[in-house]
Amino acid sequence: MFFGNSRNRKRKVEKRVITIAGLEVEVWWKAVKKVRLVVYAADGRVRITVPSYVSVAEVEQFIVERMDWLRQKQTRVLARKPVTPLAYSAGEGHLFWGREYPLHIVEGSRRHTVEFLPKRGITLHLRRNSSSLQRQKLLLQWYRQQLTQSALQLVKKWQPQIGVDVAEVRIKRMKTRWGTCNIPKRRIWLNLELIKKSEACLEYIVVHEMTHLLEPSHNARFYAYLDTFLPGWQQTDSLLTQDT
Repeated sequence: MFFGNSRNRKRKVEKRVITIAGLEVEVWWKAVKKVRLVVYAADGRVRITVPSYVSVAEVEQFIVERMDWLRQKQTRVLARKPVTPLAYSAGEGHLFWGREYPLHIVEGSRRHTVEFLPKRGITLHLRRNSSSLQRQKLLLQWYRQQLTQSALQLVKKWQPQIGVDVAEVRIKRMKTRWGTCNIPKRRIWLNLELIKKSEACLEYIVVHEMTHLLEPSHNARFYAYLDTFLPGWQQTDSLLTQDT
């Protein structure tokens, strides 16, 4: 489908939820070059991001033309079995840089530490009678340290290539974003869940957020930079989008 580029319909960033044939769609109008249609893996929500000049009628037509695909995708997502909550017990599988490793529990240690060996897995050394909450806290703390260390190394690598200076990298848990950038403070925030993805995913998000220090908006200039820095970034982006 072709979207007409009408200056008369140009608008600022806007969000609206519309219903098309019984399907709720979250529509975002932004300063972007391409249309992005997503069915979220977490709950089957449908979201479309379109250029700011696109009309509601054009959005509706675009959705109608892809309704069969959307319905099939949404049905598959909703049919998935619910994820079993982690118990942080011995033998349980935990993700680290895109691979699943068994969790080992060693109690009787003087202090809480984490040991990682690729051929063995992740070992939590704890005091006796540790609770699942203590194990979770220790593992998340280690995840945070590993992600911060890797992110700082990537920032150091990319600063001279992109030509920007990052003042700070912080980690937090986010529900809908893999990263964000505070441009005035030159601070990058990363989603802690990135530690469970491949290192290539982390590099993409780091470069993406650093590129915002050159161009704040997701416009043609921004994507041109991204194409130059990370050719083929779209493949990594699509992998992350499936899990958002």
